[in-house]
Amino acid sequence: MPGVAQRIEDIKPVPDFAWVDPFQDSEATAFQNIRVHRVEPQTTVAVPGQTVPWFVEARIDAMDLRNVDLTVRVNGVVNQQKVVPVSGNSATTVVPLRIDETGRHVVEIAFAANQDNTTAAAEDHFSPDDRVWRDYAVIDPVSVWLIDGQPSDKPLASDTDFLAVALSPFSLSGQASDTARPVDLFRTRKIRAGRLKSDATGQAEPSVIVMANVAKPAPEDSTWLIDFVQRGGTLVIFGGPSIDATWYDQHLTSAEYGPLMLMSFGEVRQATPGVPIDDSKLVYPPLVAFSQQEKGTLGSASVTGWRELVKREGAKAEPQVLIRLENGDPLFVLGDFGKGHVIQVATTSNETWTTLPLRPVFLPLMQRLLSHLAVGRGAIDAPVAGQPLVVDGVAEASKWTLTTPDAQTHGIVGVQEDHAASSDNQAAEVDAKLIWPVARLAGGYRFESEDGKIVWSAVNVPAADLKVAMVDPTMIAQAAERLGVKYYASTSDFLVDDGNRRFGKSVWHYVLIALIAAMILEPVVQQRRGKLATV
Repeated sequence: MPGVAQRIEDIKPVPDFAWVDPFQDSEATAFQNIRVHRVEPQTTVAVPGQTVPWFVEARIDAMDLRNVDLTVRVNGVVNQQKVVPVSGNSATTVVPLRIDETGRHVVEIAFAANQDNTTAAAEDHFSPDDRVWRDYAVIDPVSVWLIDGQPSDKPLASDTDFLAVALSPFSLSGQASDTARPVDLFRTRKIRAGRLKSDATGQAEPSVIVMANVAKPAPEDSTWLIDFVQRGGTLVIFGGPSIDATWYDQHLTSAEYGPLMLMSFGEVRQATPGVPIDDSKLVYPPLVAFSQQEKGTLGSASVTGWRELVKREGAKAEPQVLIRLENGDPLFVLGDFGKGHVIQVATTSNETWTTLPLRPVFLPLMQRLLSHLAVGRGAIDAPVAGQPLVVDGVAEASKWTLTTPDAQTHGIVGVQEDHAASSDNQAAEVDAKLIWPVARLAGGYRFESEDGKIVWSAVNVPAADLKVAMVDPTMIAQAAERLGVKYYASTSDFLVDDGNRRFGKSVWHYVLIALIAAMILEPVVQQRRGKLATV
């Protein structure tokens, strides 16, 4: 509001502005609207060439429609269009979306009334909620190293075999060629215990390491794992009967950062029949889709054996319980360590202690959880108009050109918010940010560097502005007062006041009529008097 008032004051000479509320003296009509209700990709990120299903839903209010038109744009270019049938008051469909270039992209989902309806013309009374924009990242495949506690050459007999299938289901495809084979988000590799440091030498480190039922990691592996997580890697440790809990507590610890695991593996507990998984209170973002409220299927799995997870003394961070059993025991626990993350799972990664790996839900569960931790949130709710727009991971002092949704271009330079010197010069080179102070318009913002690199970022309409409701006239009058404009509660009030300003009040109409009549009658009277004087 202050910004609008300032823009009005900047106009010279200052014109007369009026705020007219046309709804106060109009008849109430049904509010017709098409609004985007749900936009959810199956995976939070994708790899080049991967087709990701996007679940989208529109809600229709007070409109008799058979179909709605759906338009999907990627970086402002139409990717696909389709007609979606309306059932009840909603239209739901799945959009298969494929993006072949790595980087940060903007996906726009827009609905509109279908023009082929034979019913009366449908008018959408409120257009800002017809479309949404989402940031979506396309990355190179995520490298995952799998370490078995009990390796085996038999199919699905090793501790991590079920996990390998869940993370890379298409790698086992019988397609004739790689070009015909669907693309996996994760690239898994089996590593023998004791070889982490040597296998990492001379090649790119993985983003995720999974240890399943590993009794005692080698001392050199323990040191390397601590450094790996501290630098930003993700470590997943599945429990099992072979684990030496005391060894883990003693060796997986750092003098500087404390224990690598925020919770200790305790005593083995068993239950027959198994204890179901509690899916009623899943609040961690990548797991919400598996909650009971969202009709997930996580509750269909049970656990017959697990290790107690007990908080460790000296931990410098609080563990976060992601999933619990119905008896309240923690099942999945997340902890931060340095720049990385550690997930502890109380049960096994195969069918030894749980039916979870045998359930279809195991694949999306592990994919969503690990991609969220290893890569970050790829498809997220975009910032809203009026907020700053920030792009991370650019070089300091690098020059970029920003193109806003209205096609205006601006120069922008990479800056560091914290100007303290970094001991890692290479990290400092890409530690700057692009900051656009206020993104006033909703839509896709395009950043292009001098060397041709392009980054997109999305901005949406604020949620508060999408809540349609009749506003108290007192609040409208106060808003008009803050803007310095005159408020009219109805169109008729404005017309009366405008007429008064142009022609004066009604009483002057009669005076004017009398004056005109006098001017007409004056010559007649003068002639009459002249004739009488002659006589």
